[in-house]
Amino acid sequence: WVTQGSPVVEIISRGQIDALVDVPERLINQVRIGDSLELTIEPLGLVCTGEVVSVTPYGGNAARTFPVKIRLGDRGGALKAGMSVVAHLPMGEPSPKLTVPRDAVLFRPAGAVVWAAVQGGGPMPTASAVRVQVLFGEKDRYVIDPSTDALAQGTPVVIEGAERLMEGQPLMILESPVSAEAGSAAPPQNLVASGG
Repeated sequence: WVTQGSPVVEIISRGQIDALVDVPERLINQVRIGDSLELTIEPLGLVCTGEVVSVTPYGGNAARTFPVKIRLGDRGGALKAGMSVVAHLPMGEPSPKLTVPRDAVLFRPAGAVVWAAVQGGGPMPTASAVRVQVLFGEKDRYVIDPSTDALAQGTPVVIEGAERLMEGQPLMILESPVSAEAGSAAPPQNLVASGG
């Protein structure tokens, strides 16, 4: 038996799902509606990007946090209501950074590496391993800090077959290089090459 006006069921929609994130007061003014934020869905080990759809301007709690809703697809039902998420928020003003496709970065025990296609003395470019520090992800790219000037804007990078490369190995470009995608977080970008 229920009394009149009492809730009977709760309906959870499918398709799009909102992640509710409590943002600390020192960061809340850097989050705006329409921003794209990267989320890690901890139970699934999944990293995805969502769009900020609301920022509650009331932080009336002891933790001094503000609720922010981030909308993303439910990945065919894989994301469920109540799962825990971690949001990656910007810590400063947007500035130009070097980016590479996610497929270009190899994570090794000694650190992350990007294979660059450099012009040597021969007719074909050769592979050169460049150590990088991955700062954060931005859509389908990583924002990186290269350890040397060997990797700069416009340098072709290997996105396929990098696991089998050796230093100085000749490379054959299989696809036309793609132009970089300009964004407020990381306008410069690298061209894309394939290696085998």
